Amino acid sequence: ALILREHGFVQNIKLLRTEDIPSLMMHPSTLGVDVPMQPTSNTSSHNPPPPVFEPDIVEMNAAMLLRFLKANCTRENSTYLLRRAANTTNIQLFDITSISERRVQRKWVWWLALCSYRFACRLEQLQVNVSLQQIDGASRREYRNRQRSLLHNTLNLLEELADMDDDDDDNNNNGRGGRTGRHETIGAAVCEHLADTYLWNNDEQEADGDFAGLTRRDSEKSTSNTPAPCASSSQPYRNVTVDCLDKAHDHLMNGIKKLTPLLEKAKQNQGQDKKNGPPSIEVEAISTQLYGIHHKIVNVCLRLADHHLKNYFSSNLIRSLRTAARTLADATSLLVDHLGVFEFCGGGSRTESNPESIPDNSYARSILLQHAWLWEYCGHFARSFAADGLWRDRGHTCGADLVGLFREVNASCVGVREACFGKSSKVPKTTCSVRASSHGQVSLDSLSGLVILPHDFERIEASVLQKKGCHEAIGAARAILNRKTQIKRDARQVLVAACVCYGHAIDSYVFLADQREEG
Repeated sequence: ALILREHGFVQNIKLLRTEDIPSLMMHPSTLGVDVPMQPTSNTSSHNPPPPVFEPDIVEMNAAMLLRFLKANCTRENSTYLLRRAANTTNIQLFDITSISERRVQRKWVWWLALCSYRFACRLEQLQVNVSLQQIDGASRREYRNRQRSLLHNTLNLLEELADMDDDDDDNNNNGRGGRTGRHETIGAAVCEHLADTYLWNNDEQEADGDFAGLTRRDSEKSTSNTPAPCASSSQPYRNVTVDCLDKAHDHLMNGIKKLTPLLEKAKQNQGQDKKNGPPSIEVEAISTQLYGIHHKIVNVCLRLADHHLKNYFSSNLIRSLRTAARTLADATSLLVDHLGVFEFCGGGSRTESNPESIPDNSYARSILLQHAWLWEYCGHFARSFAADGLWRDRGHTCGADLVGLFREVNASCVGVREACFGKSSKVPKTTCSVRASSHGQVSLDSLSGLVILPHDFERIEASVLQKKGCHEAIGAARAILNRKTQIKRDARQVLVAACVCYGHAIDSYVFLADQREEG
């Protein structure tokens, strides 16, 4: 088939037999060109037009070229470029791998990395723009796999560029080492895109691997012998499987590992701290990218905690909650120290420079919402442990493990509370915190119950809500706990810890509601 194009548009398609190609390929009748009328004769009507080329000569040249390529293309894992200049008969063969010794390959590797990244982004945009009803499950999986392959290829090429830069630094510094640009921001963006490909599963039936069936079986069993799902309906990634969440978490952590040293280097190059001036554009850009990755990691860890909570995976649950708390603290530090966009501090809703304007505090809202979810999961964990003995038998955990986890989460969230409520530990007026109700006597560092049994509610309120009454109530509670067995003491203390955890979550929700009413 001969396709005729003009200015990039297909004008005509001709079908030719193989034996007619030499003589009819460039014939005016094939090309659709009008030929002036000529007198015809009996001899000319039967003679075919002269051939444009001789097939035997073309076949001989092709055989010679193939032998030349076989004789010279002998290096394994190498790339070759065959070139012939216009209006010449000389053919040149370039070994791209050999060119890399002259450092020309860096340009080609960089170009290939960007091409792979752009094609992967186009596939992502295609899936976003096209309605899900127009793409079946097999096509969606094919798109995801192709996109992941392109993104992995991009990472491999960027690593190859980094190795080239390291070799150059070693040569230029006489073996002392050193580093030039390693394209960390693009590498972190690629890692984030890879994580997104595993977080797109809006339907469990479209999940990758056999984990979708495992998740469905777990959800069926959860109605009988396992704790019920505790995830809030507003949390993301509800239908993503555990396997996809783990893979997304690994890619996001790789992105943080790429950006964290780059942020430290940018802060050193800036040569000034927050008191001397605003952060540089480089610091602000890297911090913004890091915050986005931290935000996703917190959501992924909380969703993993929900899965582990249903299956008595205590070690995985503790690790997920601990990682979520530390990542949330790092995200808050990025907003407060490097970006300066955290507007909940002190509870104010207007900036000092412009008292009439109300700033956008969406970053602060997202941090405080994740803070509430984190403490809510801690409360769920403590309440389930106190009520279900399988946590000891299957989860192999004890009350001290939970209390230690909650104290670590509390230490990590100190910066979050200071940023949201102010350094004076300002809390909402309608606080439900056990610490505030007990005048600071009951906290995660000093767990105890409150046991006062008067005859009427007024005496309960008068005794417990006063500082002296709290001391009496705590003393009575400790006396009762000392007469219990170790397992029951752990259960009661963990229940008190659950009240403290739920108190932190409620305070965050109440503060968010108050801010919404003021806005």
